[in-house]
Order: sequence, then C-alpha cells, then structure tokens
Amino acid sequence: MHQNGPHAGVKNATYRAAHDFFAKREDQGIKLPSAKTKTARKKTDDTNNISFDDLPRLDGESEGNVPVYDTCDDIRTKINAHLRKTSATQAAFCRELNQCLGDGPTKNITSSQLTAFLRKKGPLAGNTSKAFYAAYVYFEKLRLKQGKDKSVKRKEMEVQWAEEGGADTKHVAENMRFTCGPGERPWMNKYGQMEFS
Repeated sequence: MHQNGPHAGVKNATYRAAHDFFAKREDQGIKLPSAKTKTARKKTDDTNNISFDDLPRLDGESEGNVPVYDTCDDIRTKINAHLRKTSATQAAFCRELNQCLGDGPTKNITSSQLTAFLRKKGPLAGNTSKAFYAAYVYFEKLRLKQGKDKSVKRKEMEVQWAEEGGADTKHVAENMRFTCGPGERPWMNKYGQMEFS
C-alpha cells in the first residue's frame, strides 16, 4: 500500500470495498470507534522522586576510590531493572552515572559505553568500565538513601574481597594470566575470583 496523494489507489478493489463497507455502516447508524488514548502508567518506583543531591556521600567517592562489592553481572541486573522501572533512557541514566565518577578529571560515560558494558557476561567481564564503577556507586547511594539492608550476596562479596579492598576495577579480568601446575585448571567463581581445580 505505497499509495500517496488524495486520488492514489482510487481504482484499487480494496479502496472500493472499504468505501462500500463504511458507507453501509454509516447508513445503519453505526459510528466509527473513537481513537483510544493511552493513559500514562503510574510509576510506583520511588527512585524517580530522588534527586542526586539528596543521596548520601560515600567514603572515597570524591577521589573515585569507593570499594566495589558487587559483581559486574549483579550491576548489569540492577541497571536493566532500573531502566525498566523508571523508563529512563540510557542517555539520561548515563548523566546520573557521570555524577558518581568523583571530582577528578574523568571523562563522561556515554550510552555506547553503557551498552558495551551491558552486553558482556561474567562476574568480572567489564570490571574496568567506568559504567561499572559509577553504577555501583549510584546503586549503593540509592540503597543507603532508601534504608535497605545489604543483600546476602553483597555480604558474601565483602567477605571474599575484604583482603583486596573490593573487587578489582583496575586490571582487565579477561587479560589476566595465571601459572597453573600440572592438571590444574583456572576458573572464575561467582564472586569474580580465580580458583584452581
């Protein structure tokens, strides 16, 4: 139906049949249905009402040194849930994340960087991404503001990464090298730490 203009398609059988159909309905007194208007869905998520200035400041935030106690997969889950709940665009969410990067000379997170992070899979896949660090800081501030307790996995992460002071955000996890003994195989556990079996 690539017809444009007031008279295009006049000789088409579909046009004539549709004209006859609607003329018959008009003669019978049947009115055309009115166009339905979409009603805005009421948002129940209270994160829409929270201003970034209302969120608490974390230790080490201004220097960009907040210890991270979530895996990349956990942060991806939180980001996807947040974007679904708030109907925020990735660009708008990136603007919120940029405020979490600290006071140093850091570049802004773009939606393409966020998309690249969201496409990865694995406990430490994307651990050096600024989107990972900033999203962790954002959701931690949000958790504190809402007065929510730490999850069981979060408490386990604190125990697992206590010695290192949080998950590694400086070294690319996919490029790490390990020396294995005969018959040993390296594998990454659910906390993002390497183990040998």
